[in-house]
Amino acid sequence: MMILLIVIVAVAGFFISSAILLGLSKLFKISNASYRKSMLVVLLSGIGSSITGIVFSLIGLGVIAQILSVIAGYLILSSLFKKYYQASWGKSLGVYVANIVVGVIIALVVAVPIRLFVIEPFVVSGQSMSPHLNQGAYLFIEKFDKNIQRDNVIVFKSSNSQAYLIKRVIGLPSEKITLKDGQLSINGSLFQDQYVANPISGDANANLGSDEYFVMSDNSAPSLDSRTFGPVRLSDIVGKVLGQ
Repeated sequence: MMILLIVIVAVAGFFISSAILLGLSKLFKISNASYRKSMLVVLLSGIGSSITGIVFSLIGLGVIAQILSVIAGYLILSSLFKKYYQASWGKSLGVYVANIVVGVIIALVVAVPIRLFVIEPFVVSGQSMSPHLNQGAYLFIEKFDKNIQRDNVIVFKSSNSQAYLIKRVIGLPSEKITLKDGQLSINGSLFQDQYVANPISGDANANLGSDEYFVMSDNSAPSLDSRTFGPVRLSDIVGKVLGQ
C-alpha cells in the first residue's frame, strides 16, 4: 500500500509540476509553450537534477554541494528552455526562481498539513521490532485513521519519557490480558503471537479500559513494552504504520 501511495503521489506531482511550469512559461511570455513540452522539461530536468544532486552529495561538499545543485538545476532548465523554446537565459532564470517560490508555497500550504494530520515519516530506532522492522527502517505513519486493530504496528508517545515508540498491538480495549510463564492469554484464551521473535518473558495482568491497548515488541525478550509501562491510551497514539 505504501509503495502504491508513493507512486500515486509521484505521478500526481509530475502532472501538477508540468502544469505549474506551463503557467510560469506563459507568465514570462515564452513563445510556443505547451503542456507536452512542459512535461518533457519537467521529466528531463528532474532526471538531470537528481543525478547532479547525487554526484555532489557523494563528493561531500556540505552546503556548497546544495548551492552547486541549485546552480546545476538552473543550467539544466535553461538549456532545455533554449532547446525547446529558444528562450533567453534571463527568462529561464525568472521561470526557475518563480518555480522554486511556488514550490515552497505549495509545501507550506499542502505538504505541512499532510505531515501534521495525514501521513508522517518515521525512522525506526533500535532493534525492538526486529526482524520485521530493523534499525534505520524508513516508514510512513497513517495519522487520520485511529481504527486500531490487533497486530497493527503503531507509533505512540511514551507517557514516561515523552519519546516516540513503535510497538505491535496485542490487546484491544476492554480485553483482559494475562501473561504468566511465557503464556499469553486474552480474555482467558491462549494467544499465539506469530510476530514475536523470542520466548515471551515476564508477567503481566491488565484489564484494558475503553481507550487502552496492550502493546509488545516483536523482539520481545530485551524490550520495554506494556509488560513494563502498562497499556497505551488512544490519545497517545500518533498513528498506524502503513503496510504493516
